[in-house]
Amino acid sequence: MAVVSRPSDEIASLIRESEALEAQMERWQALDEAPRTEVDDLRRRYRDWMSRAKQHLAEDDRKEFHKCFDGGFFGINDIKAFLANPLAESPIKDDQGRFVLGERWANPFSPVREKLEKQRGLLSDAMRGVGSIDQTFDELEAIFRRIGDYVRALPAVVTNEKQLQDVVEALLIALFDDVRREDPTPIHAGGASRADFQLPEIGVVIELKMTRPGLTDRKVAEELLIDAGRYPKHPDCRAILAVVFDPERLLRSPRGIERDLSNPTRDGVPMRCVVAV
Repeated sequence: MAVVSRPSDEIASLIRESEALEAQMERWQALDEAPRTEVDDLRRRYRDWMSRAKQHLAEDDRKEFHKCFDGGFFGINDIKAFLANPLAESPIKDDQGRFVLGERWANPFSPVREKLEKQRGLLSDAMRGVGSIDQTFDELEAIFRRIGDYVRALPAVVTNEKQLQDVVEALLIALFDDVRREDPTPIHAGGASRADFQLPEIGVVIELKMTRPGLTDRKVAEELLIDAGRYPKHPDCRAILAVVFDPERLLRSPRGIERDLSNPTRDGVPMRCVVAV
């Protein structure tokens, strides 16, 4: 079985990474030393961290998150200004060269710490929200890992995706009170996408694929990613489960597909992929 990273584990790792970045930033002004190469490296690492962290946030939270980085009054006291020059001194001095406001630094670290803490708070809120989704994913994954056993136990042979949908619908109806099939998602990029199943009581959209000769790993991944970009527009979509049924083992790298597609969408919606045989 593939080892799929859980969104809550990824967020927890991001929070720990932020704490490590903060400790390094704080040291610069405490020691009055910030080597240029070290600052450049941390600036790059922070931007990479911020990009990964935003993937786990809803749109409104992303805006608040980014304001911590680049939203200070007159461009001061934010993370961006601090990282531009952490040892820049305040220009406000008296005739004796003393700092009038009692603050040596143009961008003191204390307000930056508050903004880093706020960013971690937004991530912590997101982690609490995806915790239940992780459990739901685990339960659904356990079911769909064995879809091949279920199909092979039937008297009729499943040879195409439409027949697979019929089988899955019967299975889901036995497990959930509200199972909605082929509900059109809102029009996006000139057309509407039809999600195979919605489970409104748990907020999960399920997309099924059945492999066939000529349907390559890349094509499967591309089709699922296109659909994943549309489903978050649906009001009942809190998470997306992509299930690929590969009874003939035609895929060259099934675990690679699972790994690559088990990540939040660009809208921050949790997604997991299961390839079953």
